[in-house]
Amino acid sequence: MTDQDYRHYIVIADRSGSIGDVPGFRTEMDQHEYLNKIAPIITEQREKYGWEILYIGANQDAVQVAQTMGIPVAGAATYDASPTGVQVAFRSSSGLAGRGAAGQSYSYTDAERAAMKDDGKP
Repeated sequence: MTDQDYRHYIVIADRSGSIGDVPGFRTEMDQHEYLNKIAPIITEQREKYGWEILYIGANQDAVQVAQTMGIPVAGAATYDASPTGVQVAFRSSSGLAGRGAAGQSYSYTDAERAAMKDDGKP
């Protein structure tokens, strides 16, 4: 695989308010049905084309959402919806993508997960 062959995608979500406030989703069921519909698409892209897809989310259980979407738990994390939390989430995601491109695992470390959820404090 060459550098051009690597495909890294990071889905970033901030679920503030209730699901009814999100355009296109009237209920939790609408969101669940949508996530279940895109899961096979994500799985195909990962398996057939080698895409690495990460998911970070605030104000939600990002690991659960990622699983529903077909994204591995190792590449999912919840972050604080604060300026520092966002910075730590982006820095951690960048580090994870770099590790993956270098042949290591596409997994957030325990320290990265803890820092994202604790407003950046180690």
